[in-house]
Amino acid sequence: MHYNRRVILPFLLIAGAIAIGTFGYIIIEDYSFFEGFYMSAITLTTVGFGEVKPLSVAGRGFTTFYILLGFGSLAIAGRAIAESLIENVFSGQSEIKKMKKKISLLKSHFIICGFGRVGAASAEYFIKDGADFVVIENDPEQCHVGKGLYFS
Repeated sequence: MHYNRRVILPFLLIAGAIAIGTFGYIIIEDYSFFEGFYMSAITLTTVGFGEVKPLSVAGRGFTTFYILLGFGSLAIAGRAIAESLIENVFSGQSEIKKMKKKISLLKSHFIICGFGRVGAASAEYFIKDGADFVVIENDPEQCHVGKGLYFS
């Protein structure tokens, strides 16, 4: 799944849960919008402050349902965010994304295919000339030049 969708959908799920809670309290307990939102926020986050007004039996039943819904929503969102962070940080994907973004912004640049003897000499020439270039090399350890962008 695409990174943005994987992070945005859980936040939409939480927003939906807050909306369900807010309007549930408005309908069941005849709370104002702010009171319903407040009750939703303290219930969803399990802060545990007291109710705005005493709850009816239906309100308690709804709150029980809402606690389970909210806990599930937060668990799903937490998992999605943690997965995204772990994937980007530990897989090296963030560095690759940064590099690809830099490459996509280049205009009138040179591409060096292979960084052997000739590729290294070409890179040295481009550095002295102040020209932008990209090196495509299977072995990233072989690329040790200051200014260039490297893509393996």
